[in-house]
Amino acid sequence: LTGGFSGTAIIPRLGPSSAPDSGGALRIIDGNVFPKTRAGVQAAVDDLPSAGGSVFLTAGTYTGWTTAVTLPDDIEVYGAGYATIISKNVGSSAGIFMNSNANGSATGTTNNRIIVRDMKILGEGTAQTPYAIRMENVDIFRIENVWCQNVLNNDSASIDIDSCSHFFVRGNYVAGCSNNAIKVRCS
Repeated sequence: LTGGFSGTAIIPRLGPSSAPDSGGALRIIDGNVFPKTRAGVQAAVDDLPSAGGSVFLTAGTYTGWTTAVTLPDDIEVYGAGYATIISKNVGSSAGIFMNSNANGSATGTTNNRIIVRDMKILGEGTAQTPYAIRMENVDIFRIENVWCQNVLNNDSASIDIDSCSHFFVRGNYVAGCSNNAIKVRCS
């Protein structure tokens, strides 16, 4: 760094090693071991050790969303930028990603250290998609560089954040949503 800067610069690492406490575990979805479907993404997430890790969605279109992929603690899910496209099923009212303790599934508990980044999420534009990404009761998470388009929501948002702390939402693009682009409800 040059010029008038003084102090400490914090430059985050990117890539598979940036998930906190990941232990280096990486699952790559390329259509071979894990198919480019909602079930394939969930299988890759579930295949990670309990210490967490990263799931890389290679470039391509991912289909089959009938329920949201649930994300546990200490996980990073990332794509190859906007070349990774998640396409919601026509007629499905499912969200795309949510933390495993969202929607009251484990009342009084929180998830920790979740990262979702570098992908495009396309709703079908006619049926309700309650959210692209939902984080509820999460302490420490990041949502970065996610393009959400035609995620038609009722009382939710394309990126829906509820009762969370220590989060970072940056570089996202939301278009064609019927209600809220990014909704934050934190006490």
